[in-house]
Amino acid sequence: MGKAVYLLQGSRGKETRDVKDRALLLAVCLVLVDQALKAVVERVIPVGYSIPVVPGILSFTHVVNPGLAFGLFRDVPPVVAVLLTLTTLLAFLSNSYRWRGGRMGIAFSLILGGALGNLLDRLRVGHVVDYLDLRFWPVFNLADVAVTLGMVLLLVRIGYSQKQGGAA
Repeated sequence: MGKAVYLLQGSRGKETRDVKDRALLLAVCLVLVDQALKAVVERVIPVGYSIPVVPGILSFTHVVNPGLAFGLFRDVPPVVAVLLTLTTLLAFLSNSYRWRGGRMGIAFSLILGGALGNLLDRLRVGHVVDYLDLRFWPVFNLADVAVTLGMVLLLVRIGYSQKQGGAA
């Protein structure tokens, strides 16, 4: 039976599985690196303190973020933030059939990994740990970078597909 399904799928079925496997591997690696960096920040830098990396440009600043993206909506109860994150994750996972090769698979991987990294913070300590401080922007973390980059790639892909007259 398994061989019959494979023959019906053709080689495209295997390619799709390989792309999804690589996409999930990227997401898992992103979560692991994000959580490791946050653990170092929590152990080494007291909350509110800053370590200049490139003076005046980049510092590692330990910030506790109970709000949503970039510290917005700080008064949102933690359960609401967790539910919003889970809803977003489910929306992306329910569209996993779109995880084709190229930018789309990478975009979904970055968004998934970043969202999971920040969700783990909320579940583990009740807030998100932020540490990248550019001095002109709210303090953020690797997970935020991943989600933002993933969204940019997704929008570029959708815009390109619409320009070409096809579906994203």
